[in-house]
Amino acid sequence: MEFATHARPPDFGAVAPMVTEAARAGDALARALMAHGAQEIARALTHLGWRAGLDICLTGGIGPHYTPYLPEAMQGCVIASDAEPIIGALALAQEMDLGDGT
Repeated sequence: MEFATHARPPDFGAVAPMVTEAARAGDALARALMAHGAQEIARALTHLGWRAGLDICLTGGIGPHYTPYLPEAMQGCVIASDAEPIIGALALAQEMDLGDGT
């Protein structure tokens, strides 16, 4: 609890590889953490309008580690990143341009 009270985002980022490795080794608590994180990702994607057949690109150091914990329908749609995240964000924004100047 002391760590979580005072930790900054980079501090949590430093712990992430230990959690993913422990989950891969079968640690029950680490697997539960990964499953909970994947559940939140799935919920957010669904809320944003994801549907079967749309690609999912999990970026960052920990993102791809969530793949096996996602629902099966989503697992089959995960693709590898082929550019920096900002490039994908800009492409998505361009696709969503409604031509109304916003």
